[in-house]
Amino acid sequence: MLTGGTTDNERRPDMADQESVLSELLKRPRRRTSIKMAADPNQAARLAELRDELGELKQTIRRDAGWTDKIAEKTAEVDEFVDTIEVWEFIFESVGSQAIEQLEAKHPPTAKQQAEHRAENGNDTRLTTNPETFPQVLLAATMTGIVKPGETETSPPLTFDEIKVLFASEAWTQNDKVRMFWRAREADATTTQMLIGDLGND
Repeated sequence: MLTGGTTDNERRPDMADQESVLSELLKRPRRRTSIKMAADPNQAARLAELRDELGELKQTIRRDAGWTDKIAEKTAEVDEFVDTIEVWEFIFESVGSQAIEQLEAKHPPTAKQQAEHRAENGNDTRLTTNPETFPQVLLAATMTGIVKPGETETSPPLTFDEIKVLFASEAWTQNDKVRMFWRAREADATTTQMLIGDLGND
């Protein structure tokens, strides 16, 4: 009896075509992200001060005579200062959820770390990774290159041992390391979904 429906054979894709689709999916470029750090941390601090000053001007003198000129002058000062700053750029690429899960499994939190975390954040919270080792391992796994200050060519990434030395140094602040870790984590944590509405085509 004919029902007008689709048979299993009609629904089953051609294996060669299916393998071709999978092959194309696997060729997609890895998600890339990077973070720029001032070569001189004091310049980064000064830039933050200038931007704060600019923000205060926009809030306090909007109704004063000539306020647009003052804003333009401060904006130009900020832009000129930005041009003098040299930066280190650290480049990261995604490694995939499976690789991330394997790294997490190899670096679980210690009982002491878990207890300290719960004491500070509540018994219903828990650490999923070792906060002392996992960030360094993740950076080593995802870092693909470094652009030195004043250069355009990409140098090789740091090794795990080199990252350990970097984390132990006084040249890089704790917040520098935290921001570097989260930017590396972002390579795998951020979705690449494209919403038509976001593209202005709704």
